[in-house]
Order: sequence, then structure tokens, then C-alpha cells
Amino acid sequence: MIGRFLAPTALVFGALLAPGCIVLQSQHLELVEEVDHLKKRQATRDQELEATLRKAAVQMAKVEAQLERAAEVLGENQATMGVRVEDLEFDLGQIRGIAEDRLNALAALGQNVSEMRGELQERLDKLETATNAAAAIPEGKQALFRSAAAAESSHQNKQARKLYRIYLSRYPNDAKEAEVRFKIGLTLYQDSDDRSALGEFHWIISNRPQAKVIPDALYYSGLAWYRLHNCANAAAYFDAVLAEAKSSDRYKKAAVKQKATIKSDPKKICVEPPSKDAHPVRAAQDAERARKPSAGAVKPVSGSSSRI
Repeated sequence: MIGRFLAPTALVFGALLAPGCIVLQSQHLELVEEVDHLKKRQATRDQELEATLRKAAVQMAKVEAQLERAAEVLGENQATMGVRVEDLEFDLGQIRGIAEDRLNALAALGQNVSEMRGELQERLDKLETATNAAAAIPEGKQALFRSAAAAESSHQNKQARKLYRIYLSRYPNDAKEAEVRFKIGLTLYQDSDDRSALGEFHWIISNRPQAKVIPDALYYSGLAWYRLHNCANAAAYFDAVLAEAKSSDRYKKAAVKQKATIKSDPKKICVEPPSKDAHPVRAAQDAERARKPSAGAVKPVSGSSSRI
């Protein structure tokens, strides 16, 4: 029995530790905890089954003792055999009824245990499949990037971010680093995680000011701040889009339109006073970094600047 449950567990841990596969520690712990929980539940079921079997054995022993006693009584007193036999038959009937009830309960318990084992095996198989899928990360650089882009195109944003982050960990300071970080930020923005998206955009502006995706990062920073009801920051970033030399005409027109929306505020997003998170000065500094990269900045990297 132990071997049957250790085998799936070994498959799970084997998949986690396979060379070239990357699984987050939190996912690994979650899978281990799930397997342990299922094994404990199965162990409890097995203990209940063993206890029931022991009770059934005790009942059967009592039946056998009654039968032996009946034989002794019949041998000692033939005169009262008829009465004794009737009494014993009645008692045996009751005992057989109790024994049958126990056997029925035991059969029901056995069926329950069988179903639990099937459910446990099914869940273990799903866990193993999920682990193998999580570990199936393309090895080649281009294959990994294509897989991430395909997940993004099919709106599997969480999987896309996972693959893009694996790309960054495998290929630090890659020519596509700024583009990959923007894609991560864009999927976060699409998932309404605006603050996390802003963190990615700000990293690009601060560390890769010559990247082609600078206009993208500035524009979507403005959108994210606007969605956070921080209109001062939003306006500052849209101003930065207009001041950025790499901004396309489409981006500039979109920025002008967004500024007009902020000014008119038809949805009353800007009714609240600026919060403690309002940093229009930092937004202006980001625009300045984009126009005047620091000496330590990486030279132009590849990326797309047509997002709208």
C-alpha cells in the first residue's frame, strides 16, 4: 500500500527536480502539501477499515462460541433438546442478523474506501500532469520567447508572465530585456494589477532609457495612474509621451486625447485630492531620463513601440 502512494509522489518530486526544469518553490511546496494531505486522508480511511474488520472478527468469534456451546448443551441434555434447539436457533438467528448487518456495513465501508482510493489516484494523476506541464519549459532561447508570446496572444497572461520571467532569469541583460519587461507589465495592466505594472514600466524608464519601448512604458504608466485615480501622475506621464522624441504620432495623439479626458473628467475619476502616492515630479524625472540617458545605461535594445 505504501509503495502505491510513494510512486506518484516520487513522480511529482522527480518532475520537480528534472534538469532544465524550473518550478517555483511555492508551487513545489503546494504540491508536496497536497500529496501529504491526501496520503493522511487515505491512512485514516485504512485505519477505519482495519478497526471495522477487527470488530467483525470479534462478532464471528462470538458466533463460533455460541455454536460450540450449543453442541455441548445438546450432548449433555437430550431431554430438553427440542426447547434448547429452538432457543439456540432463535439466538443464532439474532446473531446471524447482527453479523449480516456488520457485513453490510463493512461492504459499504469497503466501497467507500475503494472510491476514495480512486479519487486519490485521480488527484495524484492530475497533480503529476500539472507538475509535468509546469516543468515543460522550452530550452532554446527563441523557442522560449515564442512560447511566451503565444501564451500572451492567447490571453494566458499568467503563463505568459511565467515564461517571460524565466526568459529574463536565463538571459540577463539580453537585447530583448526591455521588451520582455514591458510585455510583463502590459499583461499585469491587462489583469488590472496596475501597481505591479507600474513597477515594470518604471524599471524600463529608469534602467533602459534608450529602449524602443520607452513610449509604450510612458503611455501605459499614464493609463495605470489614471485608473488608480491619480490624475496628477497620469497627466505628467502623458506630457512625457508628448516630449519623448521616440513617440509615434499615434501615441502623441492618444496622449493628447487622454489629457483632455483628464481635464474634463467625465467619469469623475479625479474628484479625490492627490493621494500620498502622487508623484508628478517623479513622472517628470522619468521623462527626463528617457530624453537624457545616464552614462551607465545600456545602448538601444530591440522592442516594439506600437501598442495602440
